[in-house]
Amino acid sequence: MEVDETLIGGARPGKSGRGAAGKTVVVGTVEAKPGEDQKRRLGRLRLAAIPDASAKSREGFIAADTEKRLTVTADGWTNYHGL
Repeated sequence: MEVDETLIGGARPGKSGRGAAGKTVVVGTVEAKPGEDQKRRLGRLRLAAIPDASAKSREGFIAADTEKRLTVTADGWTNYHGL
């Protein structure tokens, strides 16, 4: 499973990035499996708005529809360590 988050909302004055006011955090996961030709085969995509970008919020989203242990691939953001 691959996971990442983004902020939705137009440009606003003030703090930028994950701490910006008036933005909605959206997290997404996509199933990724090796295909017959060793390229990734992408499966089901899930998206949801979550209250914040904390590990707890993201883990809750991932666990809500996951029945078994899986490997999570993410970008290098340290907040993904430990998923």
